[in-house]
Amino acid sequence: MTAPEIPEQVDLRKGEVSLRLLVMRDAAGLAAAAAERRGQDGAVPVPFGLEAAYRTTTIAYHQLRTATRYTFAIRWQERIVGSTSYTGMVARPIAASALERSGPLAVEIGHTWLAHSAHRPDVGIAVAFLLLQYAFETWQVQRVRMRCAVRDGHAAQAIAVLGLRRDGILRGDVADADGTLCDSLVYSLLAEEWPEVRCDLQSRRELHQAIG
Repeated sequence: MTAPEIPEQVDLRKGEVSLRLLVMRDAAGLAAAAAERRGQDGAVPVPFGLEAAYRTTTIAYHQLRTATRYTFAIRWQERIVGSTSYTGMVARPIAASALERSGPLAVEIGHTWLAHSAHRPDVGIAVAFLLLQYAFETWQVQRVRMRCAVRDGHAAQAIAVLGLRRDGILRGDVADADGTLCDSLVYSLLAEEWPEVRCDLQSRRELHQAIG
């Protein structure tokens, strides 16, 4: 199997919303975004404080070097308001990589959190659109997966609204902030389904608001 090619930088943009691979100089902005939150309110860890933010960016750098996770800083109105990641990469077989498809065969989108000021439909849809578009159109993946805790009804609704299909429940799949394992809902989108979902997302009022 071949690992995905590691880019020096990925810069995705939709109006006022942009995604760039997380780097050390983003630590202060990441900490400022986390400070808007009142505490860990989900299964996704949030880096509270500058030390935690530096630790997060250091880990992200090493994960990028090993192509195990691509962590992005989410920017809205030119400030960092959270982060999101590609993870769970499934490498292509060597025969497929010989066809000059260096991206993964499948990928998962997750570890997403936003500052409270950026909890807006237009920001969320723009982030998801950019990640789905890059996965399907640049990497040419065959499947994108997303997960959320069963008890997180808001996240489940947000994923379903994007057009992903619910696959089922994984028991004891994700660790909560207190270390308790909880079940997760799994959603996916296949390459052949992306064109229809893409058209639907592009017609959304929220996406046009993000473009400004």
